[in-house]
Amino acid sequence: MRPLVLLLTSFLFCTAGFAQTKLTDSLRKKIATDQASGEKIKDIFALSGAAINPDTLMPYLAEADKIAVRSGDDSLTDMVTYIRGTYYIRRNMTDSALYFIESLLSKYKKEPSLKHKYLDVLFFKSKALDRGNQLSKAITTLVEVIQEAEVQKDTLLQIQAKTGIGWVLMEMEQYKDALQWLFKALRTSSNKTHYRNYGALYSNIANAYNALGKEDSAMYYINIAITDARENESLGFLATALSMQAKIFVDHHKPKLAESPLNEVLQIRKQLNDPYYTVYDMSSLASYYAHNNQPQKGI
Repeated sequence: MRPLVLLLTSFLFCTAGFAQTKLTDSLRKKIATDQASGEKIKDIFALSGAAINPDTLMPYLAEADKIAVRSGDDSLTDMVTYIRGTYYIRRNMTDSALYFIESLLSKYKKEPSLKHKYLDVLFFKSKALDRGNQLSKAITTLVEVIQEAEVQKDTLLQIQAKTGIGWVLMEMEQYKDALQWLFKALRTSSNKTHYRNYGALYSNIANAYNALGKEDSAMYYINIAITDARENESLGFLATALSMQAKIFVDHHKPKLAESPLNEVLQIRKQLNDPYYTVYDMSSLASYYAHNNQPQKGI
């Protein structure tokens, strides 16, 4: 998988950066004061959806599991199963994640009253398949998500699933087909609120256009992504969009313009206290300097 693909993978998990970092801190404080009850499991469930390390998630998972077993409440047990699936995805143990995901799907599919839960878990399955590089299966699952979301009139999930298909097709380097799906996502609704703080869609469109050598279109959509991320204080989306902007500059022989966004990306990663991507972006910036006759800055 290419570096840029690694960088954009988080979009399927809708990481929102600074806003989510504040949410994570708030949830961890709340969990620490929660009583050992369903409320604590719900907060751990919310925390598992944030961008946290699996080693950090594991103690919370163990605590939630004990509470659910003592309660005998099926809905809490299901929530813990979902958290466990999240943990295994983050461990890159896709088969284990899918085992728990499938157990929920088989249960929810039988109950008409749980159709909304079935849809959410089905979308979760598509993420696991993508993370496990089972790309054809991921697309098949996302198509099923779209069909079910249309029945349930879930517009937002339709947009996310179509974006997901576009993303997977980009991983397969089928950029023209990817653009078709990304524009299907963009045209799903005329309600602009569905697209606010959703930099994944615009950045992915820019990425596909750039791969096709269409600089003007790529720059147009990456600027939308950057503006949207700034307006919504979504630093994670902003960092990725700026990285994409720098790549567009470099790919179209304007390397001097790439320095500013790359430097801003590095500062954002430090602000987010994200060691993995801080190191990644330091490496990217060093590589940039190495290829632009500024070796001392790179060193």
